[in-house]
Amino acid sequence: MGRYQLIVSSAAKPGREEEYTEWCRSQHLPDVLRVPGVLSAKRYRMVGEGPARFLTIFEMETDQPFAVVEEITKRNGTPAMPSGDSYDPASVRLDISEVQMEFAEQI
Repeated sequence: MGRYQLIVSSAAKPGREEEYTEWCRSQHLPDVLRVPGVLSAKRYRMVGEGPARFLTIFEMETDQPFAVVEEITKRNGTPAMPSGDSYDPASVRLDISEVQMEFAEQI
């Protein structure tokens, strides 16, 4: 099995950042983690300027990363993965990367 990352950048609708963060924490990320092949999620708030204010990295273990993303997409907006209305859908960007190596230096 290969190791992959699904990298998602997004932005909240104006004035709804806290609502978006709570929806991600309590609803969306747990729903995505129930998709077979998705192992973990880390969500970041970006610093500096730019249209995407949030970055979420999902760790996946699979031989078919695009099939996992397709399953997430298929579930999105259904009872299995209710879609929130506090984010800007036009801001969402998905990228998949393959983990080539993992390295951590002890300090």
